[in-house]
Amino acid sequence: MPSKVITTVFLAFVLTACASESGNEISPTVPLVSAMEQLGQVRQSVKAPDAKGQVVVIKDRHSTRPGFHRVRRQLRQVQKDNRHLIQYLVRRGFRILGCEQTLGEILPNATTESQYKLIAGRMKHGIDLDEYSVFQPIRFQLLWGANLSVWGVEDPALFAKDISDFRAFAKARQNVRRNDLTEADRAGLRSVLVASQQKLRLNIKARGEKAAENLLSIMQEQGVSHGILLVGGAHVPAALRVLEQTGYDIYVFASSRYAPEKNTAAPEDD
Repeated sequence: MPSKVITTVFLAFVLTACASESGNEISPTVPLVSAMEQLGQVRQSVKAPDAKGQVVVIKDRHSTRPGFHRVRRQLRQVQKDNRHLIQYLVRRGFRILGCEQTLGEILPNATTESQYKLIAGRMKHGIDLDEYSVFQPIRFQLLWGANLSVWGVEDPALFAKDISDFRAFAKARQNVRRNDLTEADRAGLRSVLVASQQKLRLNIKARGEKAAENLLSIMQEQGVSHGILLVGGAHVPAALRVLEQTGYDIYVFASSRYAPEKNTAAPEDD
């Protein structure tokens, strides 16, 4: 059976398992800026003369702890506000969502199938996934897949390097708390923490630029004029510098509970 058919069948299966999530829905007739202000803040906006479309950039925050777990209160609200805004945008005709995954459309495959099944199973049982550490873009595809395509927009090499550096950071952060370490071992782990953070900071600008460039390319290839970019706040300034030169109206949204970000790629913990 062709892979495209398998993907379609699998999506049909998981979509039937997903209950529709509602509550605090914003009518698509509400003006864009007003809708954003109901959920948070419009941090920046750029209006283009004779704009050829709109791009909404959403400052994302997510858990960095492994496994399925309940996230802290602030992240729950950020995830809820982001979901409500994306639901509103889909109803307004936004058809492409770009997110922090390696470049390509996100669909069920050998790598992602377990995530699809986990998220669909939790949704089927009515679990509020605003409160949990699941990959939210897959959840959005399951909710609105008939009207929304979800794409990774990360440069593959940059993204792979940051994943590797983050794993080194996470392992050192976990081990440095152990009570059975010598002072020399602890000092070595602290050096790894510092070095990993420095490496992560080096890619902030490049990843933001590539994410914006790739989103625009996907929009053009798919023939759509309205897109969403969901990325960590540290990447937004670089993405915005790319987007504001392209003839689109640009809006940058941050949840009501999104804390002011520092210019750092230090992973967030909950």
